[in-house]
Amino acid sequence: MLAASSRVYAERRRALLIGCPVGELVGVENSLARLAACLLRRRFAVTDDDILCGPQATCEAIARRLARFVDETRPGDAVVLVYVGHGATFGERERSDDDVAPARMHLILPIDYHQSAVGDSRFLTGVDLSDAITRIAEITQNVTVILDCCHAAGMIDTSGDPGEAWREEWNAAMKDKISAHIRARSPGPLEGPGAPRPIDAVVRLVASSTTERAYQRRGVEAPIGLFIDALAAILDETEGRRTSWGEIVAAVQRRVAAEHGDQWVGAEGPRERVPFSLETSALPARTFPCGGQGGQLWVDAGRIHGVAPGDLFVVRGPVPEGDHTGAVITEARAVEVGAATTTLELVDPLTTPLVAGATATRERSGEPPILELAIADGLDRAPFLAALRPLGCLVVAPGSAREPAGRITITPERVALVEAPTGETILEAQNAANAVAALAAAVERLVTWLERAEVLAATGDPRVAGMLAVSWGVYERGDRRGAPLPYDGAQLPVGARLWLELRPTTRLRVPQLHCAAFRVTAAREYRHLTAGDAHGAVLQARSSRTIGSGPAGARWVLADWDYRVPRTGLHTESLLVFASTRPLALHTLASPRALPQARALVERRATPRSADVRLGLVRISYQLSAR
Repeated sequence: MLAASSRVYAERRRALLIGCPVGELVGVENSLARLAACLLRRRFAVTDDDILCGPQATCEAIARRLARFVDETRPGDAVVLVYVGHGATFGERERSDDDVAPARMHLILPIDYHQSAVGDSRFLTGVDLSDAITRIAEITQNVTVILDCCHAAGMIDTSGDPGEAWREEWNAAMKDKISAHIRARSPGPLEGPGAPRPIDAVVRLVASSTTERAYQRRGVEAPIGLFIDALAAILDETEGRRTSWGEIVAAVQRRVAAEHGDQWVGAEGPRERVPFSLETSALPARTFPCGGQGGQLWVDAGRIHGVAPGDLFVVRGPVPEGDHTGAVITEARAVEVGAATTTLELVDPLTTPLVAGATATRERSGEPPILELAIADGLDRAPFLAALRPLGCLVVAPGSAREPAGRITITPERVALVEAPTGETILEAQNAANAVAALAAAVERLVTWLERAEVLAATGDPRVAGMLAVSWGVYERGDRRGAPLPYDGAQLPVGARLWLELRPTTRLRVPQLHCAAFRVTAAREYRHLTAGDAHGAVLQARSSRTIGSGPAGARWVLADWDYRVPRTGLHTESLLVFASTRPLALHTLASPRALPQARALVERRATPRSADVRLGLVRISYQLSAR
């Protein structure tokens, strides 16, 4: 085991590492030691008392140690919880409208799990872990969870207490005896996707999707988990840089996939965070993590981003402290374009090796988006033009013969951005002096949406879309569903409570579909609606997923305007439902600038060997009327 460290820091940086070397898992202790050494270099005070592994990692011991870890947490702490071992899922069942229980339960297996019996089930459930993490997140915001196990995605979720009825239903397999050790209170029912929750601010790094496995490197002198080994290596490489978790996990995925192409890793929660801090390092629009191996270069962008063969990318190194762009390394052109990944061909040979944190920015192909700018006399247009210039837009005066993508009106009292094709107001601010940043963000949302809408019209495999049946509607009175609404033309009032049901059709030709749903608001913001599996809600034959079910307070509600647009008239919005034959790269389906607002966006980084990934799309358009 790791030798005890006497290093104590004024800033409390605390970690708890749990390892359960059950069965064929022979590299658990090596994985914990590798990550503990990495955390020590990141100023975490890790001692032997902070590592629970081997015969001591019983169900009861883990529950007690986890409860103590929760109790010792203080406001402002930087907290890391690590689990390495077996993960499993239990049960797959139909759900009724008023059912708040998860359709499947996540489990981790302590060292003594095989001693379980009816009435004495020695498992830790995802609900137990989620409740403990929620209690920590209520005390401090700087929380990171690392799960190196099978079925890791969605393990730390917001499912709440599954309820006594659910517990009794599965009592023969697991009685949840250990809840008393770590649950000081009973959390409420499943909350809706729009309600803020402490756990939403928790970064969760997962070694696998809900339905797939994580692997270890065996047959070597020091066996170790592929995920932990790659994660520790990338953390060491990026120490001292403002590299986001999203970029780090992208590099981890490439290293893991190079050894085992069937393992998908991801980052749940605020992936724009700098590791073990509350700082953020968001990528600008049209900029994506990239990497290379064996002379091959690829970027994590594809057809759903509008990438086409021949598009030019500028490749840059990691972002230095206090800067916004790294040094240009080379240029490359798109050769093979997949749904979310593109293989690049170098324009010039690499003179600098790629390291973790490298990015590629797509140069706009074809005509740049045109913005019509009408600004009142006497106002300084320089700050607005400077804010719009990095977005690659062509700004013209009113009356131009060229059709604009949007129209901007600026007076001392008002700044407005209107989407030209639809007349939709994207932004309306009251003070021009304070609206420069808001206008730039709104223009970026608009441009991204117009690009995306054009791409989506031609993207997607109709065979995959044909495997998915989507229905949606409103709750009319209490718990009664109204009739399903059409895919286009429905008018809904603000405050409507909606449901969205996903089912596989009889044309399902794969073991399962991974699905994700987004709401595109009138302000062209992306809101992630699906929860559960971090790589997309899993649909199997004869199963279904309903978004917006459960108690009235848990349903998906079209709330009043929380963005700066007029409160009168009709406003066009969309629902985008994606289905994939493999785990989804959810972060690639939304605007990069909107990521901080979309919770639980999870990345899955494809490699060129993932050509079997197929994507289907169902688009629903409706109008929202303000009261």
